[in-house]
Amino acid sequence: MAGFFKNYSVAVILLLLTGCANMQPPDGGEVDRIPPEVVEVTPANGTTLFKGKEIELRFSEYVDKRTFKDAVFISPALEKGFEVEWSGKTATIIFNEELKPDVTYNITIGTSVVDLNNANNMARAYSYAISTGDVLDKGTILGKIYDKDPNKVFVFAYRLGNPEDSLLKRKPDYVTQVGPSGEYVLTGLAQGDYRLFAVGNSFGDLIYNLNTDRIGILNRDVILAKNDTAKGNLDFQLTKFDTIPPVLQKAIMTDQNHLLLSFNEDVLATSLIPLNIQLADTSGKIQLTPKYVYQITGKKKDIALSVTGIVDPTRGLQIRLSGVKDIAGNESGMLESEVPISDKRIPHLFRSPRLHLLI
Repeated sequence: MAGFFKNYSVAVILLLLTGCANMQPPDGGEVDRIPPEVVEVTPANGTTLFKGKEIELRFSEYVDKRTFKDAVFISPALEKGFEVEWSGKTATIIFNEELKPDVTYNITIGTSVVDLNNANNMARAYSYAISTGDVLDKGTILGKIYDKDPNKVFVFAYRLGNPEDSLLKRKPDYVTQVGPSGEYVLTGLAQGDYRLFAVGNSFGDLIYNLNTDRIGILNRDVILAKNDTAKGNLDFQLTKFDTIPPVLQKAIMTDQNHLLLSFNEDVLATSLIPLNIQLADTSGKIQLTPKYVYQITGKKKDIALSVTGIVDPTRGLQIRLSGVKDIAGNESGMLESEVPISDKRIPHLFRSPRLHLLI
């Protein structure tokens, strides 16, 4: 009998071990597509006579703390900024200075906040207003951004009044971040005249950076009056203003009769003309003569140059060219580059090019 129980016990243990070995972790389930959102604030949105030094915002789920602070915009701006403390899903924004009296502060949480589960962005910016006085400014401006990536666009609102104000060279009086849908809302605005811009702010510094940032400019100023505090359908399309001429990054000799010129931006092949191209050795003696320009399909930064002549490999080769235009019409000055010499034969790439004749 003792042997039976001993064998039975061993069998049970083996069965349990086998069962445990075959256990599989549960399926991951559906991918989380639900964006995080602010579900509770303290004090309540619209509070007046606010005398506190902090506010609390609770999210619907855990969010990436690193994305939160950079997504907080306070208008009017705080000179000394703020700090953030966390407790679970709740963020506490602590002001580093006393708020100004009789002022409505608008706190916007931008759409760059993502959840921890699947890095989902907030679907829309969250706007929250409190007043240190007994009146809450309720001016509202809303509209839509038409852009391929509206989630990285901000709407800047500048209050007009000072004729010497530099506007885009300083941070805006009010700002909000556009959501994936392209819709935006500015709330808590005081009565007055405003000038609006939509800016794809590359550096996140809330300053418009010419030649880097895309911008949309409203064709009129916005007036918020005492009995007319809401303006809608103020839509933007963004463009990039380019004022910098192209730069020649490198030039290589791909074979005996061709050079490949690579620029830092898209250029117009038709702007390269024989009189503005020189291929000489280090002493200035002409070694090669330009013949054709090839615009390689899909690579407007790269220009292929067909040449005739014989290169003296002992004397090196330099290219000098000027008057190259980018697609915005900016024209370069003199561009120079050393050219590595090649004795390869003509490759298939250059046998059937799309070309612009230089001569």
